[in-house]
Amino acid sequence: MNKNIIKSSEVLICIYQAIKGNRKSLFDPLAVLKNLGTTQSIMMKVYAFKRSGWLVYRPQIISCQMTELGFNKARRAYIKASFKQKKWDGHWWFLVFDVPEKKRAYREKLRRCLIEMNCRKLQFSVWVTPYDIIDELKILLPSFKVGDWLQVIKSREVSNEKELRKIFGFVKKQ
Repeated sequence: MNKNIIKSSEVLICIYQAIKGNRKSLFDPLAVLKNLGTTQSIMMKVYAFKRSGWLVYRPQIISCQMTELGFNKARRAYIKASFKQKKWDGHWWFLVFDVPEKKRAYREKLRRCLIEMNCRKLQFSVWVTPYDIIDELKILLPSFKVGDWLQVIKSREVSNEKELRKIFGFVKKQ
């Protein structure tokens, strides 16, 4: 791997892990990113993120802090990477929610999160995924609580399994 070229997603994931999901945490970019590249390539990426509005760099104390925009990008990169590591265990996860109309913004945010996590809509408030996404939902929606307006159902069998396997790219073993 060329140590002069660092992928933005790798940097964002390292930063997100270093700040442990706390946007206001300060971090030393050279210490956090030392395994990704040379000092020069790391600082080039830091300045690129600063120009993009993803972080604030404080050279006096050699530290950075994520902006809201940068934090959201880092969180999404972290979640996307976590999905690449998941293997299907044969269960289907159904998310059924009934968010009150006065909480419409929350409901729309929940739907956007489900789409982002590659869930599929079966009905307006019924979604399905082949993976357990509870931890990822808690990261994307910190105020999220299963049971308030959302129920999660784990099942081995579903009436339209053939269709779901096709949608999610699984082929039935013979």
